[in-house]
Amino acid sequence: AAKIYSSILANDWPATLEKFAPSYVPKSEKPATVGEYIAEAESCASVAPDTLSDYVSSFRSIVADITGINSIITVTENKRVTDERTGKKCNKAVKRKKDLRFDYVSDEAKKWRAKIDGVKLATVTPAKIQKWKLAYVRERAADDLEKERKAKNSANSKMRQAKSLFSKKILPHVDRSLLLPDELPFAGADFFPRQSMRYASKIDAPKLIRCAVDSLAENKPEAFKIFLLGLMAGLRAKEIDTLLWRQIDFEAGTISIE
Repeated sequence: AAKIYSSILANDWPATLEKFAPSYVPKSEKPATVGEYIAEAESCASVAPDTLSDYVSSFRSIVADITGINSIITVTENKRVTDERTGKKCNKAVKRKKDLRFDYVSDEAKKWRAKIDGVKLATVTPAKIQKWKLAYVRERAADDLEKERKAKNSANSKMRQAKSLFSKKILPHVDRSLLLPDELPFAGADFFPRQSMRYASKIDAPKLIRCAVDSLAENKPEAFKIFLLGLMAGLRAKEIDTLLWRQIDFEAGTISIE
């Protein structure tokens, strides 16, 4: 009682109710949108920023597919190309497809995300998630067992990341005044059975190495470093980009990924 009284004096009633009696906090009469939930989750999540960004990206991607908010647009760019008739370099307007899911700065991408963020969270139901999962694989499999396996792994990964946005690390800390649906998007969501992650290489490594030595070793040494670290040491792109000299032990012949 003394703590409650002190909190009222220091913080007033709303903050005190939120802390000591959250069930009494009046909820908004307006159902939460996807964007409102994402903003709230980002403000209270105790996970790494990159990890949270993956959660949000996967969730937005699923919501976009479910609601039919297309992320592919056609853009026109000026490029230096070789004129087929004269053989000279010239500027030419070239059209290409652009996926806004991987664009974080353009106005088109901001408008695309704004459309997704405006979707009512209640419309993203477990039933729609289930239909999305099946459609995702069907569109990518094309009666090819290998493509189907990859699509199922990809669908599971997207669902797992998006579902984590509603995990016990985040959901209990979301502002209780936010009006969430009775059934959250991934309630009872089931994943595809675990698919084999075994990688079967189809590249001609000796030929690639010979070509890299001939074309990169002397002319483009930095690109050659990337090639060696990727193919020979198995480093991923981000691991290569952030690699420091202190992580390499030349005497032991090792690279430490920290």
